[in-house]
Amino acid sequence: MNTFNKVILQQEQNARDAKHEITILTGVISVQGRDIKDIKSRINDFDQHFASLEEKLDRVLQILTTLPKRDK
Repeated sequence: MNTFNKVILQQEQNARDAKHEITILTGVISVQGRDIKDIKSRINDFDQHFASLEEKLDRVLQILTTLPKRDK
């Protein structure tokens, strides 16, 4: 009976440890989820900024290629 009680106590401890680890992992996953959303938002902002710069560069190149040539 003593061995049986030890086994039960050990299983209870294992269950508490597993629950604790699951709680920690759940918190980590939650934080990572928020980080991923933040990263995706920043990438989207970067993409929009890059597209804006690309449009400006295209306009500058168009102006430069359509300027009349001056005689020296």
